[in-house]
Amino acid sequence: GIFANELIDINLGAQASTGEVINIAMGSTGLLTQAIAVSNGAASASGVDVGWLIAATGSGVFTSNMIDLNSSSTGSGNIVDVTYGASAATGNALDLNMVGNVAGDALNIASAATTGQAIEIGSTGDFQNNLVDITTTAAWDGNVLGFDDTGNVIWTGNVIDLTTGTGNATGNLVDLAIEASANGDVQAIVLNASGPLDQAGWAMEVNAGGVFTASAFDFDITAVSAIASGDIFSFDSSGNAAFTSNIIDIDTGTGVATGNLVDLTIEAGSTAATAIAVSNAAVTAMGADVGWLIAATGSAAFTSNM
Repeated sequence: GIFANELIDINLGAQASTGEVINIAMGSTGLLTQAIAVSNGAASASGVDVGWLIAATGSGVFTSNMIDLNSSSTGSGNIVDVTYGASAATGNALDLNMVGNVAGDALNIASAATTGQAIEIGSTGDFQNNLVDITTTAAWDGNVLGFDDTGNVIWTGNVIDLTTGTGNATGNLVDLAIEASANGDVQAIVLNASGPLDQAGWAMEVNAGGVFTASAFDFDITAVSAIASGDIFSFDSSGNAAFTSNIIDIDTGTGVATGNLVDLTIEAGSTAATAIAVSNAAVTAMGADVGWLIAATGSAAFTSNM
């Protein structure tokens, strides 16, 4: 028949208890024994947080764990294992609502893994939405993703490592969309570097092992109603430090190249554009053939005009 009360009801009262309410000791030979087995054929009430398997409510201030799982075994089984059947379920396997817990972590992982991963996602379906989705609705000052080698240890792996595979992919590895805002102060990528910086390509390194027919770097100003006044590339030695390296350094190699190292096209509408503008406020060395504007040295025999 229908019942509204508990089949098992245990009330400890206000006494200072130290023992367990239920203690289950599994024998070492009970290989197929389950401590608790629950089979539910009933549909839970829609829209009601009934917690039909376990409903735990803690109203007191607790400093220990509500659920504590400890394993000293070398087994290969999972501590928590969730497997859905073939039915098209729409609920979440794990749903966390922090609400007033503004200082705690929704998920805190302390990993000492050597060959395992802290988080692993394996997708076999054709997903139409984001595989990992992060949305914000309130103003925030922290970082969405943060990495800090606080132990100052040596590491040789990559912080972010992306490999496309050999499929005919058309998506972008990283796609940044800066939407219009009132102040427009967002920067796509900011790099702050210190130290000796003696690694080649320390800011960016591009190695092209295949034949490419499109531009490696492509800038396209698509706005027609606004006049762009900023620079595409800007270099400023604002620290006024001496440097002996080149701002732009191009080496063709010994291949039979037919392209231009620098190719400038001034179209018909750019009537006030200057191909190259040079302003020099430095005092050149007296009597020295330094070629402060252009220094061209040809060591091979040439038959065309320099």
